[in-house]
Amino acid sequence: MSLNEADRAPPEASIIRRLVQQHSGASSTMPVMKREWIVRVHDVASVIILDYLMLSAYHDFFAIVFIAAGLDQSWEWPPLFGQITKAYTMRRYWSLFWHRLIYRSFNAHATATSSWLGINQKTIFSSFFNNWLVFLLSGIMHGAVFWKLRAPSAWSRNLKYWLLQPVAFMLERVVQHYWGKARSSLRVQHSVLAFFERIVGYIWVFAWLIWEAPGQNFSTYNCNTNWHG
Repeated sequence: MSLNEADRAPPEASIIRRLVQQHSGASSTMPVMKREWIVRVHDVASVIILDYLMLSAYHDFFAIVFIAAGLDQSWEWPPLFGQITKAYTMRRYWSLFWHRLIYRSFNAHATATSSWLGINQKTIFSSFFNNWLVFLLSGIMHGAVFWKLRAPSAWSRNLKYWLLQPVAFMLERVVQHYWGKARSSLRVQHSVLAFFERIVGYIWVFAWLIWEAPGQNFSTYNCNTNWHG
């Protein structure tokens, strides 16, 4: 797909507000067009696929080198990514599918910090607080990369992207809580319900990604582009 500068124009980073304006009859400086959806899907897919292939290639190369040299055993180099079919919630997307390069380190630091603050580690609050700290650390790390790549203006949008991830977890928990109550009263086969839940989950993850992820990509792109509306 051939993209141009206008496809990632700053006003297009926000889509929900413009959709509401468009369908409520209010004035909108830039209506949501079909091409914009295509661009968002393209951006999400390209980032996921490229990162998956690049990081997996590095991982596999060094696994071959260290195992062949007798320095490591094969079990010390498990697959870097999980199965994407398991990513039917955003929590599962990050915990079961995406790479685990920084998870253990950041999770350990987050747990140590919340414990130092006196937060009980057996509560729901501590779970979300630790999640927030993990993504805060990830946002800082990725922001440093953008700074190194001379895209400092993307720092705030990058941090917002990472700090919004736990919000998805909270929304999922609320929906799962109320759905669990309603589910028990439904006279539908378990396999049918499970299939329905899985499909809805995939749609949810896809919708979250195409809503949230391009904002980060657009801001990074526009750091080095003199866009004029």
